[in-house]
Amino acid sequence: MSQRRPLASRLLRPATSIFRSKFSVLGFVSILALAGCGGGGGAPVGGCGGVLKGATVKVDYPSRSLPANINNSLTSALSGTVIVKSANPLGGDLTINFNRSATAAAHTETYSMPDINTGTFNATVTLYAAANQGGAVVGTATAQDVVDCAGQSLKAVTLTANIKSVTVTPLTVTVGSGTGQLVFTAKDAASTPVVISPGSATFKGVGAAATVTADGVVTPVSGGTIQVTATVDGIASPAVTVTVNNAAVLPHYHLTEIKPNTTTTNSLQIAGMNASGLVVGAEKVSSTSGLGLIWSKTAGATYIGSYCVSVDDSNGVLAQNIDAYQNITGVFYYPNAGAGSGYKYPDGGVGNYPWFVFGNGAGIGGTQYWSSPTAASVTMTGPPGNTGFLPAAANNSGVVVGSGHDVNTSYGIYWPTPTSAGVQVQGVNGFPGAVSSDGRMVGTKGGAQDMYYWASGTSAPFMISIANVTLIPSGVNNKGMYCGTAQDNANGYPFVGTVASGPVNLTTLFDSSVTGWTLYRAYAINDQGWIVGDGLDPQGRSAGFLAIPQ
Repeated sequence: MSQRRPLASRLLRPATSIFRSKFSVLGFVSILALAGCGGGGGAPVGGCGGVLKGATVKVDYPSRSLPANINNSLTSALSGTVIVKSANPLGGDLTINFNRSATAAAHTETYSMPDINTGTFNATVTLYAAANQGGAVVGTATAQDVVDCAGQSLKAVTLTANIKSVTVTPLTVTVGSGTGQLVFTAKDAASTPVVISPGSATFKGVGAAATVTADGVVTPVSGGTIQVTATVDGIASPAVTVTVNNAAVLPHYHLTEIKPNTTTTNSLQIAGMNASGLVVGAEKVSSTSGLGLIWSKTAGATYIGSYCVSVDDSNGVLAQNIDAYQNITGVFYYPNAGAGSGYKYPDGGVGNYPWFVFGNGAGIGGTQYWSSPTAASVTMTGPPGNTGFLPAAANNSGVVVGSGHDVNTSYGIYWPTPTSAGVQVQGVNGFPGAVSSDGRMVGTKGGAQDMYYWASGTSAPFMISIANVTLIPSGVNNKGMYCGTAQDNANGYPFVGTVASGPVNLTTLFDSSVTGWTLYRAYAINDQGWIVGDGLDPQGRSAGFLAIPQ
């Protein structure tokens, strides 16, 4: 409860105590109508002619659970309206609207009132979950408003709070796998959910296995359980259990070098790897030219004239080159059939060349889908209301993931097949960039250092984070293992992990084969758990690496 007493409390003390006790359960300590006439505190000289001018309304706001820099569009009592019946000097009712600022800390805001008739009037107060008198109604009140030339006071306040029950969804987190976010549901007397933001609830946890912030962020400490409750508008939820699992153990790896074409320091770019461990990418030969790289642990390196960008599980390689018209075109190439066996997609061109392929020879580039190497492309379809999208990855079964946007926001998209309409994935500003053979997804959390893991295209995401480190995931397999590149303030390094283990620096998991190496990035992980990436070998040359679990 606010300790700040309004300037005109000497006029309003009886009504103030009633309002303070009644409105505190809705998050409002007090709503006070103050004397005016140009902002002065006393009655104007000569009377006011039956109209009180220059009055103000003060609202004392308590603190919210979310940090002050988070601006939510929905929360309990973010705005309100006071309607004073028949009090408008121009005739009819007088309406005073007010909005809470984005500040989450406890504070007082002052709002100017329009001119108001003197007399005794009936007043109603409505509190809303959204700004500008929008969203769910979270409470209402009735009062008697007595106005004279010295000011006004609200009396006989009767409050009806809309939220009658609160529940918290149970949660499971794992030590080392990042934080978890608690979710609550508020309901009215008819058990209908009331849509309000997480900032409306204050969470508390009891137990040592994890810590819980007021806004519901759970940080695992050790294996065990804790009990958690949430309070919304004075209504406390029953306690629920948060389960904390101990960290899973990741495998150790042996490093095999993906050697450049020569003994020079040509730079390599790894693009992908398939289920059998065939690696594709490109090698820079000079400042203006390069070769496509196809490499396996048993056969070594093969080079073609086009840059290799994708490989499917039947060893079909998609490459790109520049034609005589300086357009980038796609070439589908089977390394076992010899050079010259590739062929171009028929309607390739700038912006439409294929980026990745499926096992049956189908491909996707930009928003275009080719059902076969010789078929004309068709345009893929985004979710309802979508105004633009871009696929980012696909698996051999035809599942596609990417990002899109509408007129208001950006979001991730999941396509069950290239010809089906895209579905918006769960997670605020979550953009999947890789998908496993069984449909698991990993991606970035827009505007943040964190990453997301989705167990499927329709499941809620699990947020994975390391303090002060940016995580860029690039691959995930059907066992739930993911890989990517981490970037802190000093340098980058490859990481591997699961939901249970959290992201771990891959360099720390190798045997002595990593001695002398500097590893920079991890690009892909297959269903065998093999990881491919790049770095510098012990001689300081640009090289790729293949990490195989031992």
